[in-house]
Amino acid sequence: MSLRKEIENWDGDTVTDIVSIYEKHHKKEKFINEIVLLLSERKLQMEASWLLKKYVETRNAIDSDFAFVIYSKILSFDGWESKLHILQAMPFLPIPSTEKDTVEKFLRICLTDKNKFVRAWAFGGFYLLADQFPEYRDEARQFIDGALINESASIKARIRNVIKTGFLSSERKNRR
Repeated sequence: MSLRKEIENWDGDTVTDIVSIYEKHHKKEKFINEIVLLLSERKLQMEASWLLKKYVETRNAIDSDFAFVIYSKILSFDGWESKLHILQAMPFLPIPSTEKDTVEKFLRICLTDKNKFVRAWAFGGFYLLADQFPEYRDEARQFIDGALINESASIKARIRNVIKTGFLSSERKNRR
């Protein structure tokens, strides 16, 4: 059965089934091409974004052309799951300079999302944006400082994990 058909037939709940779909298809030559195409279809975005996240988390490289296409689609993501999956995949997907404005808009939308997981991961995404594009560092620092005061404990915990990755560490060294 094709990847598309298996995704369409998935019940949306059983994790072992989506993992099985991934295991069956991820080594195929056109897997990432298919995933990128499926990200354009709103009814399949959640599944496709999960498969993309799983693919990059297991150390499969994505070339810059695919990263460009993936980021060019993110403003069309409606569901919180799709947004979350892309935010979780961002550490493995460098942001092309041609898409930094799109990524910035997406992150701003996610920073105000109703879903706290999306908001939490959006802070990490803004850190990644600021890490690649220094013009965002001051704003990222302000977002993180504000969130450490105003957000829920679970979001603060996620932000502390971002800080542990080294965010602002070079700036702290320069101040001493």
